[in-house]
Amino acid sequence: MRTYILAIAAFLFGGFSVQAQLAKPAAAVPKRPLGVPVDAKHFNGKWYRVYVGEVKSWSGAKERALAVGGQLACAADAPTHAFLAELASNRTLWIGGTRRAEALWYWVNGAQFSFTAWGPGQPDATRGEDWLVLHGGRWHDNNGRGQIPIVGFIAEWPK
Repeated sequence: MRTYILAIAAFLFGGFSVQAQLAKPAAAVPKRPLGVPVDAKHFNGKWYRVYVGEVKSWSGAKERALAVGGQLACAADAPTHAFLAELASNRTLWIGGTRRAEALWYWVNGAQFSFTAWGPGQPDATRGEDWLVLHGGRWHDNNGRGQIPIVGFIAEWPK
């Protein structure tokens, strides 16, 4: 009853739709698993955190993510990619994609890419660009030695 009265008051004085507020209750965030940082963000059953300034190489980012109990983030679908792009906040960050010898791209969890969000002209197959960065909301193959500074990485913790 109290929620209903507050919603009516907010509608009358705040100008928002009561129907929209009542139709979409806040999703409950599950209990954070042991070892997941307190500032990690929850999305679609997993936890994610951006680490800035900690490592410069993809292999260093991968090792650091493992050291904190996670792995480099995998954007296996469009909603996860959109979430990671928002989390990156226009920073260039390592994520968990790598190109193997057969020139196919895989996530650090072993899954082959089935969804992609490549930037224009990417992957450009420049020699040695076998790792994935999120740059400007899109994917770029990278070797860590280019013009664009890579400022960190995104780690994920499984369900």
